[in-house]
Amino acid sequence: AHARASQADTGRARDAAARAVAARIEDDPDKTADRFGLIDALSRIGSRAGEAVLLLLLGDDQGPIRSRAFDALTSLARHPSEGARRLPTGGTRARYDDALVLRYLGEAVASNDTELRKRVVAALRDVDDAGAEPLLARLLEDREAEIRVAACEALAFRAEHVEGASLEALAIALREGRRELVLPAAAGLAGKRRPEAFQALLLVLKAGEQPERERSLLALGTLGDRRALEEIEPLLDPDAEITDEDRALAPTAIEALGRMLPHLGADAEEQARVRALVERTAREGAAHLRTRALTGLRHAGDERSRSVLEAAVSDRFEDAAVRQHAIRQLGELGHVASEPTLADAIDDDNAGVRRDAVAALGKLFSEEPTRTNLIALRSRHADVSAPAASFLARHGDPVTLVARMGEIDNDDVRRRLRHGLVRRGECPDQSVRTLLSGESASARADAAWIAGASGHEALAPDVDAAATRSAKGWVELEQATLSEDAESSSRLAAHASAWRASLWAARRLGGGGLEAARTAVGQAEAP
Repeated sequence: AHARASQADTGRARDAAARAVAARIEDDPDKTADRFGLIDALSRIGSRAGEAVLLLLLGDDQGPIRSRAFDALTSLARHPSEGARRLPTGGTRARYDDALVLRYLGEAVASNDTELRKRVVAALRDVDDAGAEPLLARLLEDREAEIRVAACEALAFRAEHVEGASLEALAIALREGRRELVLPAAAGLAGKRRPEAFQALLLVLKAGEQPERERSLLALGTLGDRRALEEIEPLLDPDAEITDEDRALAPTAIEALGRMLPHLGADAEEQARVRALVERTAREGAAHLRTRALTGLRHAGDERSRSVLEAAVSDRFEDAAVRQHAIRQLGELGHVASEPTLADAIDDDNAGVRRDAVAALGKLFSEEPTRTNLIALRSRHADVSAPAASFLARHGDPVTLVARMGEIDNDDVRRRLRHGLVRRGECPDQSVRTLLSGESASARADAAWIAGASGHEALAPDVDAAATRSAKGWVELEQATLSEDAESSSRLAAHASAWRASLWAARRLGGGGLEAARTAVGQAEAP
């Protein structure tokens, strides 16, 4: 109850502050107020009590004031607790209080300011509510071609990313045939496999500018209408008599064929022919064709296509750029069956391959960052394992981390994990006991530091035993060592470290066997 009362008081204070700032903006006969600063203050206060004056400022004589007021309004309408949504293809979509932002955008859409209307389109793209569509349809009739195209692109984007988005406005734009709207409208409809997109896309492919032709090719691939094959396949035929401009479309054409694969099932022979071409290009073509073929296979998304991508990643003799591209495609595909392939790649000798493999695993397990970092922890390369250790030291499950410490050879990585667990005050007793009694001297040292820092007296007997074991291990190895080679020195240092850590922990925990551990050896040269 007290918390609710406090929140209510805070809300009333914000409303009062917003009203005071709004009054200063309105009461400015001498034009001396710092309107930019006051608008920004309303944005920071975050109260709708100031919205009326901001809406009035959308019609101000000064463009920068109109723009700043628009910023403040969209800030007020942002979702109070949820951040931007990440798109599978990259980029983000803002989250809004849809009803509120639509009210603000409905006012702004009538502005004579072209730049402001462009910003309205950008905001409408991110609104989930179907109320965004009538406003975008209205902007399809804008007097500025740039605004019309932006509105059509926003509708096409919504068709792809907003569940249940209407295609009606896109279909109308396509039927009306305004040249600048044909391609974005047809591409949006193709994404939903609407057959009316075919003829428009074919027209653009034959008569459009080169960038438009490339986009139409990809849209035809997404549409999956087999009639497009007779236009696409010649672009990849080295013996075909085509223009240089057509020949330059080959990379886009091979990706388009990959996109078509899932939709050619009605004719098994035709599908097999197209698949063979795409897969052969992915394995043997020129680099600029191979990467686009791999992208096409990612869009196909079936198990066989995924296996081609994984084979490209796993081939250590393959061109690194091609392997990295295949890794990125596996990340976009997001199939957990690719985990073993990507897990192997994080241990690759090529730093770029390792980096992209970690990023791809992050996409596979976007909701499980601990899982991604546990995989990365296995890498023998510090540029992969060290950041993973830092993350896990802060967020990882203590039982899992202690169990994994015995598998890690890198001293710095283990140190990061150990320090993180100590800072968090974590000491899973059973897992620590397992390491204290294990064969690895380095793991015993880590476990001893964790046990000593925890103050868990129940671990004292295990620490004593570890101290004695480490001492004996050091003595036996020292007596058996005939020369100061690097390997022997490293093993001696590990036993010495475990011995010291165990003695320190035993002293901290009051172990009854501490003296026995100290005198387990009578060597004057003991560490």
